Amino acid sequence: MCPENAGPIKSACLADLGQRENALTTSTEAVTLYQDLYRRHPRAFAAELIRSLANSGERLRGAGQTGRLVRGLVQALGVASSHQIDDFDAWIVSLLRDERREQPDVFDAAWREIAGTPVPDGLDPDPADG
Repeated sequence: MCPENAGPIKSACLADLGQRENALTTSTEAVTLYQDLYRRHPRAFAAELIRSLANSGERLRGAGQTGRLVRGLVQALGVASSHQIDDFDAWIVSLLRDERREQPDVFDAAWREIAGTPVPDGLDPDPADG
């Protein structure tokens, strides 16, 4: 078994080196691993799944894959809510706001399709960010 956070750390390092595709592949592999572990042991792996989904959101942000980003982060919010884990909320909301700021129409359509609801007011881009 690889150490906790090995996938996210490798993904971040690859991204820092400008290897965006390799970083995305690594973060996707981490999500797949933690989804499988979460299905078998939800309480034990909830936080790791949320972290890997948020890390994947970091890699997807601004990459023209808004649907994938929204799908993963909606899943992360659902897992966090189910397990009353709020450690990642600010990070996830920030990622969602950033993507919405860049692609508002695409984001809103993806959110409605994936979440089945209108985009919450809390995901409005911060007016101070311009």
